[in-house]
Amino acid sequence: MNYVCLIGKILTEPKQSFFQDDLTKTQLWVKFPQSRQSKFIDLASLSIWGDLAYEVIKYYQVNDYILVEGFLNIQPNNNPNNYKNEYIEISVFKLYPFILTSKILSRDSFYAF
Repeated sequence: MNYVCLIGKILTEPKQSFFQDDLTKTQLWVKFPQSRQSKFIDLASLSIWGDLAYEVIKYYQVNDYILVEGFLNIQPNNNPNNYKNEYIEISVFKLYPFILTSKILSRDSFYAF
């Protein structure tokens, strides 16, 4: 696995799953902005665990830009309608707001990160 730091735009509403021992996981899809058409993979599935998963549900929405730090893994795409053969799966270690278009954070909530 590789450690990466990327900026992406949230494409889907974050979905949360709950497991035993109060462990939670949030998943969402992001797209990496590119200035030209290329064959590089530009979609990623983010998996966020623990307390950070609750913060993602609380603060982030579709069309927000986020800075993601985590471990990268390339997965095959089983959807024949998609033009890309692979997608990126990132297990998120840290997450930062970059451009939040959907919500304006108050000063107190900004320091919660």
